[in-house]
Amino acid sequence: MYSKLLVPLDGSSTAEVVLPHVELLAHAFDSEVILFRAIAHPQGVTDDMGRQIISVDAAIDSALAQANTYLGEVAERLRAKGVKWISQEVQIGSPAELIIDYAKDAGVRIIAMATHGRSGISRWVYGSVAERVLRHATTPVLLVRAVGA
Repeated sequence: MYSKLLVPLDGSSTAEVVLPHVELLAHAFDSEVILFRAIAHPQGVTDDMGRQIISVDAAIDSALAQANTYLGEVAERLRAKGVKWISQEVQIGSPAELIIDYAKDAGVRIIAMATHGRSGISRWVYGSVAERVLRHATTPVLLVRAVGA
C-alpha cells in the first residue's frame, strides 16, 4: 500500500520528528524511503562595496553539498534501524511546489512530514509548507506535529 514514502526534511530536529513514523511504515510495508530536501534559490554574497565574494554557482554548490551530506546522515540512521530501501533527492526551488511535483512525478504513495505548528503572525509571515502540501498534493499526506508546537 505504501510502497514509496517521500520524507521532506529541512535540516531541523523539528522536521525529524516524522522519522520514527517513517521507520514504522517502512518496516510494515517494506517501503522505499525517499529523503527529500528542497533548497530555496541560493544567492551570491557581496561585500559592502557590492563586489561579489561568493558567486551564485558557488552558493548553489555549497547548499547542494550540505543538503546531500545531511540526507546521507539521516539515511545512515534509518539504515541502522533496519530500513532497507533509502534514496535521497535534493532540488532547488519553492519547497511546497517541489514536494508536490516530485511526489506526483515519482509515483510516491504517501508524503510523510512534520509540521512546525506555527500559528498567528508567524504562520502568516513564514507560511506553512506542510499546509500547502496538504491542500494541493494529490498524494496522501501524513502530518506529524512536533512536540511543543
